[in-house]
Amino acid sequence: MLNCNNTIVAPTTSDGLPERDGPRPKTFSGPLHLGSPPSDTYSLLDTEIYRIFREYLQHEDGLANNRLSWMLTIHGFLYASYAFTIQTKIQIAQRISSDLLTLSGADSAGHAGSYPVSFLIASIWQVDSVIFLICLVGFFISLVALVSIRAAGKANETILKVFEKQFGVQSAFGAPETVLVANKLILPTIAGGGDRQNIPRGFLSAAWIPVFLMTGWVFSLLFDAWLIWYGRM
Repeated sequence: MLNCNNTIVAPTTSDGLPERDGPRPKTFSGPLHLGSPPSDTYSLLDTEIYRIFREYLQHEDGLANNRLSWMLTIHGFLYASYAFTIQTKIQIAQRISSDLLTLSGADSAGHAGSYPVSFLIASIWQVDSVIFLICLVGFFISLVALVSIRAAGKANETILKVFEKQFGVQSAFGAPETVLVANKLILPTIAGGGDRQNIPRGFLSAAWIPVFLMTGWVFSLLFDAWLIWYGRM
């Protein structure tokens, strides 16, 4: 192409770049799967901001772990107390069976050795009361732990929603949700390793262990109540 000074200039395109012979290379416009993303695909995320959100999430995970740990610690004490109480009840029942229910074991005053009949019967009721108390305490501790652990899970979901609303997420390297940090690194989102479905899976044990313990305490309570009813028939 000649200009007004009769010099040859290369033809240019609409964006001011020299026109090449042959077809121009295609630009990327689809979803990202491999390689570095183009600058307009991601919202650039500062590394420190990513770290702040990540630490906030780890804080909530630590709270859930601590709540589950103290619940299991208390339950270890409760189960030991429950077993000891059951053993005491069995020993008293054996004492009554061997001493009070035989003609040679009880005297005219209703004593079996140094223990009156009324004392041993009252001891049985006292042991049953302790069993009921242990079951109720275990049930409500499990309930409180369940509510507090689920609160930590809800907090994690809220943190992740705030993070994703502020910074765009894209699919890359097989991960459904990734972000681009300031040093041009593609990282998974702050929870679930880049897959939101992993979040509820990670909370399965923490969420269901209290439910199983609550069910066990209810069964123990009902079974002891049935034993008392059956023994009075």
